[in-house]
Amino acid sequence: LLPKVTCPALMIWGGHDKFSPAADGLAMSAALPNGRYVELAGCGHFPSLEYPDETAAAIDHWMEDAKLSPAT
Repeated sequence: LLPKVTCPALMIWGGHDKFSPAADGLAMSAALPNGRYVELAGCGHFPSLEYPDETAAAIDHWMEDAKLSPAT
């Protein structure tokens, strides 16, 4: 069903995620028409807890690119 999801989608994955390998996130984002994959190399399963600044920056950039950021 992923190819039917047309809204922008961001996959932020930890490169050292032992629960769900980074290859899963990459494959999921590739299956989405408007998917983007961001891998945090030294991170495990919880990017927002382990690398909050990097996670926030990835979200900010994605929102800007996807034209989802609020007008300033």
